[in-house]
Amino acid sequence: HSAIESEQILIPQIEVVPTAVVANPDTPPELEIRFDMDPPVPDFDDFNAGLPVNWQLRFIHNQLFKFFQFPSRFCPGAFHSTILRKAEFRSRQHRKKYFDECGKVISKWRKDGPKPLNNGGWDANGYPLLEPNKNGHNSGIFLFTDRENITHFFKPNFLPPYDTPEKRGIILNFLQEEWDDQTLSWKPVVSTVAKALAMVRERRANESASA
Repeated sequence: HSAIESEQILIPQIEVVPTAVVANPDTPPELEIRFDMDPPVPDFDDFNAGLPVNWQLRFIHNQLFKFFQFPSRFCPGAFHSTILRKAEFRSRQHRKKYFDECGKVISKWRKDGPKPLNNGGWDANGYPLLEPNKNGHNSGIFLFTDRENITHFFKPNFLPPYDTPEKRGIILNFLQEEWDDQTLSWKPVVSTVAKALAMVRERRANESASA
């Protein structure tokens, strides 16, 4: 709480868009609406390149994980919201039809672009903020004690635009790593192409060693 109020945690104007609806690996599965960063790897070389969709979520997530140091930082699938548990379909055809329809809705949302989560400047109690940001950028973060109870709202303190070299440097610095919820450690973000090449090199090295 104090870390956020003292602006040790930078809160950008949060504008997001759903990227997919998926079934997780559980049996029966949970249905999740995803808010992944897209593309998953920003352009670290060109400061004029646009920032990925939903970059704000990983930006805040990484700051919080770096600031609060404790060994049980287990946060599986941080960028999703569960919309249904124990999902079952009448048939494979019904399942396919359902996800096809979800895909159409997601495509429409993606076309409309990211939207602020708090577009009215509402406080945790549901009333308008007493001291909103004058520029209208009031889509920040809520602090929950549990799934149902909101205790605090923190308005953005790191405001747009995000195209200056200073701000872009701050953002990219926090986006260059991602938290591995299996090893509970940081790992550098790597493009899917780089990952594929690394797998090929590893396979070839193993083949050479066993030959």
